[in-house]
Amino acid sequence: MPGEEEYRGRAWYRRTFEALKEWDSQIVRIEFEAVFHSASVWVNGPTRRCHLRKGYTSFILDITRTCRLGAPNAIVVQVDNSFDGSDAAAGVDPVDWGA
Repeated sequence: MPGEEEYRGRAWYRRTFEALKEWDSQIVRIEFEAVFHSASVWVNGPTRRCHLRKGYTSFILDITRTCRLGAPNAIVVQVDNSFDGSDAAAGVDPVDWGA
């Protein structure tokens, strides 16, 4: 149906948060419950971490070293749900996956 198509491609998200000084000597992690299909994550700068071509899967990143305690922090996430038939699991018809 026209207007009912799902968006395919890249999207960006940005969020800021305060890392408490009380987190010193603790491990700081962020958890993504699911990302389809790929994600690149930046925390406070140019170092990028990737979760690529994984389907709807969760992942956790340890951001302890990049957190600025007692200061604002920025998380930037680029997700890409582009999809083609080669991404489908073995034995699965790519048409069922929206390719």
